[in-house]
Amino acid sequence: MTVTQQLAWQALAKSIRFCAQHRGTMTRIHRAYEKAAGRPINRLVVAGWLKVDRLKRHEPLFGSGLLLVRVARAEIERIRGEMLKKSLAHKPRKE
Repeated sequence: MTVTQQLAWQALAKSIRFCAQHRGTMTRIHRAYEKAAGRPINRLVVAGWLKVDRLKRHEPLFGSGLLLVRVARAEIERIRGEMLKKSLAHKPRKE
């Protein structure tokens, strides 16, 4: 693994694991990435950047990678917030 691949993995490791465990996250990151970039990008490109299998994963270019890290972290925080809200809404109150 090259130095840039190691740095990319360190920056995206949590996002990659979260995408693997939660359905729909990849699509939400893709939509947020397109919105932030201001241009369309193929969903399969974003999926290639966030693959769990290191041998099948593609390394994004520097600018794209920075934007991906920023967008993925923000979107995952939104998803976690929604999950927390749902879990609190369904908890019965103890009186």
